[in-house]
Amino acid sequence: MADTVAAPCAEATRASPSVATGWPPLPGYLPRLTVRRCAEAPTSRPERVDRGLWSRPRRHTLGHTVGVEPEAVTAGAAALPERNCHVRSVQHSGPQPHRAAITRDGPRRARCGAHPRTFDHGTRSAFNAWFFHTLDPYFNHILARHKDGAFAGLEPGTVVELGAGAGANLDRLPAGTHLIAVEPNERMHAGLRQRASARGVRMTLVPGVAEALPLPDGSVDDVVCTLVLCTVPDLEQTLREVRRLLRPGGRFRFVEHVAAPARTPRRWVQEVLRRPWEWLFEGCDPGRETVARLEAAGFSSLTIERRKWRHSVFLPINTSVWGLATR
Repeated sequence: MADTVAAPCAEATRASPSVATGWPPLPGYLPRLTVRRCAEAPTSRPERVDRGLWSRPRRHTLGHTVGVEPEAVTAGAAALPERNCHVRSVQHSGPQPHRAAITRDGPRRARCGAHPRTFDHGTRSAFNAWFFHTLDPYFNHILARHKDGAFAGLEPGTVVELGAGAGANLDRLPAGTHLIAVEPNERMHAGLRQRASARGVRMTLVPGVAEALPLPDGSVDDVVCTLVLCTVPDLEQTLREVRRLLRPGGRFRFVEHVAAPARTPRRWVQEVLRRPWEWLFEGCDPGRETVARLEAAGFSSLTIERRKWRHSVFLPINTSVWGLATR
């Protein structure tokens, strides 16, 4: 919380070199300018937390369910850890106003405070919902070998999917699986419910983000994601949440595009396209160092295989990996 600051009024006349401000005298043909600042009134202000450029508050509900009640999802919501956000007071000796500044832990684009539960960026969110729904067969074709490896041995049980999107992985789930689908893009929800219902998948839809999952510790058998870790603002926190949710011996199954090797043409293209690509695809970083973050996440075992996409036209993100991480 910002402190209340009071200071005596001060005047500084720029035409006089003797004033403590140190400003040089102005030429004679310019009018005399008097700068007056006063901080006699208290300037205490409430805490302000930066939630990022696109994360304005949105309406949300928890646990939209297809074929199951959401008690299992809401049971652990109260046990979520608080975010690491520290607000400190900054005092300036010059004419700058007193204001609260925010220090934060985490990588670029991570923000303090409660994570937004859902988002709707209007035309961009609608475009992404249409894009991934329309190109779902194509993505499943070029990622077939990656998904064959990542989903091998998946057994019926409770499975969390991060960024379920348009439901591209529903056909990969064995019969009897209870899917908890986490998806923050509101424009994806209607299509995801329809596809799960059409395929007879028992699904609980959780409008939320991967950094703060409302589930109890050690409550799921598997966590899966495809083309999601490139998008989350705080990748380290997301991987901590994955480890927290998994039962001992549970597996994290992933298929991701990653940064191309340094000093290669594709890496140069990734750097050039980073900002417009992130804007269009709502946070997707085409050159994220995902492998290094996975290796540092503290899983008991980690298997990663690098493999390019088959017959892909998305050349900037054709450097990809699939793997299994065990808690």
